[in-house]
Amino acid sequence: MKETFIRYLPGFIFLFYVLYSVSSSFSIAMAQITLGFSLAGFLLLLATKPSNPFAGSLGLFYLFISGYIGWLLISAFVGPTPIASAIAIKEEWLFLAIPIGVYVCATDRYRRILVTAFAVGVLIFAAYGVFQHITGVDLFRAKPLIPAPDYGYLARGTFPHMLTYGNYYAVASVFLLVLGLAGEQEFGRNRRLLFAAGGVLAGAAVLLSYSRGSILALIIGLLFGCVIRGRKYWPYAVGLVVVAVGTVVFTPGLADRLERNIERELTTEDEMGRPFIWKNSLRLVAENPVFGVGLNNFQAAYATGLPVDVEPKKKHVHAHCDLINIAANAGIPALLFYMGFWFIILSKLWMGRRGPPGGNPLRCYMSAALTASVVFLVASVPEAAFADEEVREMLMLVWAVGLGAWYNQKVPVGS
Repeated sequence: MKETFIRYLPGFIFLFYVLYSVSSSFSIAMAQITLGFSLAGFLLLLATKPSNPFAGSLGLFYLFISGYIGWLLISAFVGPTPIASAIAIKEEWLFLAIPIGVYVCATDRYRRILVTAFAVGVLIFAAYGVFQHITGVDLFRAKPLIPAPDYGYLARGTFPHMLTYGNYYAVASVFLLVLGLAGEQEFGRNRRLLFAAGGVLAGAAVLLSYSRGSILALIIGLLFGCVIRGRKYWPYAVGLVVVAVGTVVFTPGLADRLERNIERELTTEDEMGRPFIWKNSLRLVAENPVFGVGLNNFQAAYATGLPVDVEPKKKHVHAHCDLINIAANAGIPALLFYMGFWFIILSKLWMGRRGPPGGNPLRCYMSAALTASVVFLVASVPEAAFADEEVREMLMLVWAVGLGAWYNQKVPVGS
């Protein structure tokens, strides 16, 4: 009986992890529930076959993550609201999606099915965003869609805001496009076409969300992907710039919207502009450099630097920049831990995607994860994307796929 139970555990873990990958494209609740089931199976597997998934060549990466979470706890308990701040740390459990995904990706068949299922989810709900833009109909939320300049509506998919939708699908778009482009050794023609279709449609959904930070991140990510693929892809980069400029010029209202927003972002006087928000948030860092203001306390602390009669919407709940937001909430040490695990994963993915020429079909996963991570980093400059659970769930999946390929590659390229 016990042997039968153990034999079915890998399939159980894989099934719910695949459901997690698909549901992340449309439902934060379903994604976390399915990840929870996958985690339960993973813990049972570790109990029956004791091992340490945090050791080995990824140990330093997990150590920095542990340091980050540990400092969040310290910051919480020395802050003004220790219980509320400690409870807010619960979302850091999403990091556990990484070791589970690394385990799943150790099996070639599981890994291919996982990314294929993710591509299908992205394709469907990117198409839904296009449908929203054209019809103005949201099948899942009562809140009406915001009209787009001159024509249509701002796409937001099943997410609560266009920025969340734009950031999620910008990262997903580049991940799938690079996976299809670089995966000639790993995938057949039909699957690569699926990745391309999902990536292109996701990119279109980003444009229709009118989220300028997401659009910029998407363009930079695509340029980065073309450049690292080699000289023969550089003409595609030039073509991409031409298309991007043409899109801005000829999309109704988009150029005017960007111009107005750029004017706002060039002044530190507009309370809704990023320079003003960053300046006021950096004040919190200067006042609380070691422990920050504590999670859940940002809005109240931020409002102390505003006029008494300021509009509620100008009392921001985060710093609209991940680096500043983390430092303001938990102090500079937390920021250093955060930067540390980012440096490690980018380094490993960079080494892995270079690899021995022609000898490692898993390089496509590392190239895709690296480029998608760059997109996320760009998107996190004007927005606290790491604090956005919907986007964060998908980033953990991307990292799991990339690190799983790096960890299990057949030709070692580093440690």
